[in-house]
Amino acid sequence: MLAFVSAVLVVLGTIYGLAFSALLSLARGPSAGVGTWTALAQLALVTLLVVGGLRQLNGDRRWLLAACAVQLALCLYWVLVLDDLASRTVGDALGFVPLLYLALAGAAAGLTFLPDARAWARRAGPPAPAGEEWAAAAPRPGA
Repeated sequence: MLAFVSAVLVVLGTIYGLAFSALLSLARGPSAGVGTWTALAQLALVTLLVVGGLRQLNGDRRWLLAACAVQLALCLYWVLVLDDLASRTVGDALGFVPLLYLALAGAAAGLTFLPDARAWARRAGPPAPAGEEWAAAAPRPGA
């Protein structure tokens, strides 16, 4: 569930960053603000978080751990970018935002290592392919 919350927050942060970049590009030129590649990387992270969350619900945590690693890398990127920006404009309050995303990624990854979560993931297992659950329940001919 935390992966989905994190995905929503990344989408909102990306939209906010793009809107702020549009305003910043009016004042400082077209190269200012969030670049297209950064926005695409964040949207790829959203996809990875959603897929990782869905795979975790089916008992596979590898995708979620990969999504958390990408989110940690983007947090470090934003800490560096905002540290440069904050020193000239708004102060240290802006550094809180990447730390929130860092905490979400750490919590989502850390929760998958808890014994209860690992036991639940073993019970969940991968879902049966479509149609097989009905075939198992149907009576066999001649039986």
